[in-house]
Amino acid sequence: MVFNLWSGKYTFLAREGRVGSQSELRHKKESTDLKVVTAGFRKEFREKTSVVWGERYKQSPRLGRRFHFVELDYRWSSARLVGELPDYKAVDANIHEELKELMEAMLYGSPTQNDAENEPQGVSVTSRVVLSAPYEQLSLWAVYLGFKTLQHLSKYLESDRSICWRAVLNASSLYRSRIPFCSGNKRAPVVSSYHAIFLELRFLHSLWPRREIADLLADVHLRGSLQVRTHKMLAQPLYRAYSSLRHGFRRLTDPSSFEFRELEQYLTKSCHGIHHLRIELRDIYRVFVKAGLHNPYGDWIEGKQGYDVCGEDRLLLWHGTPLDSLLGILDLGLQIRRRGATWTGTMFGNGIYLADASSKSATFCKHYLWDGEAVLLLCEADVGRMRCRSARSMENGHDVIGKPGSPYRSIEGLGKIGPAGWKNVEWALGGAPSYGVVRMVCVES
Repeated sequence: MVFNLWSGKYTFLAREGRVGSQSELRHKKESTDLKVVTAGFRKEFREKTSVVWGERYKQSPRLGRRFHFVELDYRWSSARLVGELPDYKAVDANIHEELKELMEAMLYGSPTQNDAENEPQGVSVTSRVVLSAPYEQLSLWAVYLGFKTLQHLSKYLESDRSICWRAVLNASSLYRSRIPFCSGNKRAPVVSSYHAIFLELRFLHSLWPRREIADLLADVHLRGSLQVRTHKMLAQPLYRAYSSLRHGFRRLTDPSSFEFRELEQYLTKSCHGIHHLRIELRDIYRVFVKAGLHNPYGDWIEGKQGYDVCGEDRLLLWHGTPLDSLLGILDLGLQIRRRGATWTGTMFGNGIYLADASSKSATFCKHYLWDGEAVLLLCEADVGRMRCRSARSMENGHDVIGKPGSPYRSIEGLGKIGPAGWKNVEWALGGAPSYGVVRMVCVES
């Protein structure tokens, strides 16, 4: 709130932008009546956080909130110094390179190595981080909430239980919303191991040397040490994340092989200029269900035996997804939206959305959040010989194809361009799996 002596008006100003970036200052409300401006602020606060201003210290789970309340206390700025910042460069240093790149992309958004060589002369990454995020102004309440989130997160990593990565990602995102992280334009690393929790707790303890934080710090250090002695490399968060997945992946290492060249051509030839994207191939990975684990589509495949009213027509089609969603897909497979799940497709109702054009699928990858980096899944899809074809939106499409005795297994959307070079599953790839992950860079043209 600002009061202008010359005009006699109160102004509600708000800065909007990611912590550490150049934010934009906006005028939200202006009036000579302080109550009017205050009411505008309270309304804005509730819309953003789903929390009433007078109840901002109450911690109750709320769905749909866009932002979280983080209290700053400027009285601390001259009396408290920022301690050692979390350094993730050494995490996962020993993991196999074949797994490392894709797992880093999924969990961290990009490799965690230091980008000092790209910095202006005389400016280090560490100094920029210190100057960009208001760590010194975080109130003790904000630090305490960050600590409680880490305490909750540590329970997901206990070795006697399977890891729920969706819960780990959500808890890590909540922590990052409370304790700001800034390192250039990169996404913050996911807090996904005892090592990472230890780094964050050590940082919080430097902001507020509370006994409770120190106790958890010692406990996490002990758990991490036991994990290292017991599991060796499984203590590495990337490898542990990979070990918990139902699907494994292996990179195609020979670009001259028949399989690699065919997949590369299928990617580039199915890229259409109408979507205004230029695709640069980075890596191709085979995806497979790990030995001894249940195939998430096994029940459906077995249930298809016998007479099939829809007929069988299996095609290789593309599915685009943001990098941070790939971890869940490799764990559970592609899922039709369940009650409470994020609504990702609405044009034809509930379903798994696939495209014959790689560029069409790439538009759903949110590549702009990862410096152009994106992943596509090449999927074996039984779309059925009889397909319901529509050039318009069908919000109840899942009901149409889900009716008992329906001759349709899928809906084929008729866009501005038709299918160009669909690949049948019988495509000869020397017995290799007929689906996988394509990692690439998207450039808007």
